[in-house]
Amino acid sequence: MDLSDELRKTFRQTVIVSGAMAASLLVYAVVLEVIRATIKPFRGFWPVSNSQTIRYSFYGVAVAVIILIRLLSRAMLRSGPREGPSTLVNKLARATILTAALSEIPVVLGFVLFILTGSSRDFYYLFLVSLILEFMYFPRLRAWQDLVSSRFPSSHL
Repeated sequence: MDLSDELRKTFRQTVIVSGAMAASLLVYAVVLEVIRATIKPFRGFWPVSNSQTIRYSFYGVAVAVIILIRLLSRAMLRSGPREGPSTLVNKLARATILTAALSEIPVVLGFVLFILTGSSRDFYYLFLVSLILEFMYFPRLRAWQDLVSSRFPSSHL
């Protein structure tokens, strides 16, 4: 199997995994709406009138996840002197899947916040953050090809 075929195969597999993770965001929204429709009014399971501390903590963690994604994606794609194009393709796949998984953290935090406080507004804010992250870091074949070609000019993609 030549490098171009390996890249396309790995890319296809990564797109499937990333797409499934992005689609799972909708599952959280559906479950939230089912809970809201069946338990009226849903006020959460944490009977505290002032939940600002936990709310701001969750938003802070979401911001930390955004920073972590930026740092990890760069760190994971660093290459050593003896690595070949196949190793880079595998690193791209791992970095993409890890990024997609980390991009789900804000929506999970939003869902937990909804369960605790009953605030669907906070859920949808954090849902939007996850959705944007999934879109920003969704794998793009052209970007993968350009990265491999820039590091290994002799490779024919």
